[in-house]
Amino acid sequence: IVQQSTDEMVTQTVTLHGHIDATVGVGPDPSVGLRMVAAPNPVLARTRIEFVLPTAGHARLDIFDVSGREVTVLVDDKRAAGRHVVEWSTAGRRGGLYFCRLHAGDKTVLRKLVVVG
Repeated sequence: IVQQSTDEMVTQTVTLHGHIDATVGVGPDPSVGLRMVAAPNPVLARTRIEFVLPTAGHARLDIFDVSGREVTVLVDDKRAAGRHVVEWSTAGRRGGLYFCRLHAGDKTVLRKLVVVG
């Protein structure tokens, strides 16, 4: 586990290969696909968005409203493979339906967020 800042933590999923008396290799688990969850949802004041990248590379995590207008960009840079956690504060946002979109590599994941206002 690596804490990159006060609002982000990275963990790595690893697969161990070998026997107890042999060399063991440690690396990312390629079977883990692009994943994202947000909790709590419905959102009262803030939510933690966790996402897993199967490989290192550029990732973009953004929030947009039901009309398709971008509200904020939470992540837009190169990230290590593994689990990442960011927070989104809904301060100043109206209640309603929002969407959280994660794009990494050639994959995109979309989650609905309900903001209670």
